[in-house]
Amino acid sequence: MAHSLQYHIGESVRAIEVEIVRLLDVVVCLSRHRHIYQAQCVQPKGFGSIYR
Repeated sequence: MAHSLQYHIGESVRAIEVEIVRLLDVVVCLSRHRHIYQAQCVQPKGFGSIYR
């Protein structure tokens, strides 16, 4: 029974590690493209005079 519990804990830890890697990939992707999004939000085309 202890071996079974250790196995399930190990599987859970591996599943959590996989999800963490996926989340880190999303964070990296968002941080790379953040400057593009910010530039579009700060001064949208056609509304530059409003935001000066």
